[in-house]
Amino acid sequence: MRCTNEVLDTYWVKPTEEEAFLARVYMEYCVAKKEEEMIQVKFPTATGLAIHIQNLYNNLLPESIEEAEIIDVDETEAERERKEEEQYSKEFVFGEMLKLADMFDYGDEQGRRDMSKLTGKPARILQQVIVSTDAGR
Repeated sequence: MRCTNEVLDTYWVKPTEEEAFLARVYMEYCVAKKEEEMIQVKFPTATGLAIHIQNLYNNLLPESIEEAEIIDVDETEAERERKEEEQYSKEFVFGEMLKLADMFDYGDEQGRRDMSKLTGKPARILQQVIVSTDAGR
C-alpha cells in the first residue's frame, strides 16, 4: 500500500510520540538497508522536515515569559501532572525528530541550509535537555 502525499504531509504536522518514534526507527532501518527510494517516498524533503521541526520547537516554548512564570494556585495536582505529561510528550517528539534529522541525507543545498539554521544553538541546548531528561526517566 502506498501512502499519498496528503497522508504523509498530515503525518508530519503534529506527530504523536508513537508516530515520531516509529518514523525515527523506520529511518534507521532505511539507512541501514540503504533503502534510498523508501526514504524519498516516505519522508519529507530536508526543507520540509526543517519546517516541521521548527514548528515543534515553537510549540515547546511558552507563549511568553510571563506565562512560564505564572503559578496557578487553583490548579489541581491532576492538571499539573497532565501539563507535565503534555510537555514531556512534546519534548519526546521534538527529540525524535532531531534524531531523525541527524540521519537525513542533505544532498539538497537548500535543505541543508534550512536545517543548519534550525539546528543552531537553541536546538542544541534543547537536545541536551531532552537527552538528560531521557536518561533520568
